[in-house]
Amino acid sequence: MNFKEIEPHRDGTPNVNSGEYVLHLPTNKIVLCGGFSWAKETLNGWSQATGYVEGPYGDFQRIEFSQQERKEIHKKKSQCKGCKKYG
Repeated sequence: MNFKEIEPHRDGTPNVNSGEYVLHLPTNKIVLCGGFSWAKETLNGWSQATGYVEGPYGDFQRIEFSQQERKEIHKKKSQCKGCKKYG
């Protein structure tokens, strides 16, 4: 798992999407990205541990997984019993 800084694109939008998990640096917690404000250049997120957090792009880092980590995560996902018969 790697952490990368969130940088805005040419149009000012960050390279992160709503619904993606990001690291909030001041609290050192992983939060769910709720959205961003172009005018303020801020992101907001939500976590059960911290609640609602908002801050500039620099307070957050994007979480990126290697190809091997993605495969391991995919294997751990639960499946319905019907899918287990054929998979």
